[in-house]
Amino acid sequence: MATHHKVNSLGFVCDIIGAVLIWRYGLPESIDREGAILIVGEQTDETQKAKAHCYDCSVKFGVGVLIFGFVLQLVSNFLCGNLGDVQKAPIKTGRK
Repeated sequence: MATHHKVNSLGFVCDIIGAVLIWRYGLPESIDREGAILIVGEQTDETQKAKAHCYDCSVKFGVGVLIFGFVLQLVSNFLCGNLGDVQKAPIKTGRK
């Protein structure tokens, strides 16, 4: 397998990982579909703050991995050069 194919495949895998991270941690964890209003007190829940921070970091990491994957796929286009790694097919002229 040529180098540009390997880089392109690695970029594709990074894109999948980044998309899964964004899907898992970027969406709100819990939404009340019934529209119930919760009363919020003055105290703060430190465990919820820590969990929200973990989610925010995971989403940022997922976006970074996604961008890195796209960059790898872009770079793989330039690694090929002028069909340097691709074998050229013979041209048929129609003459014998």
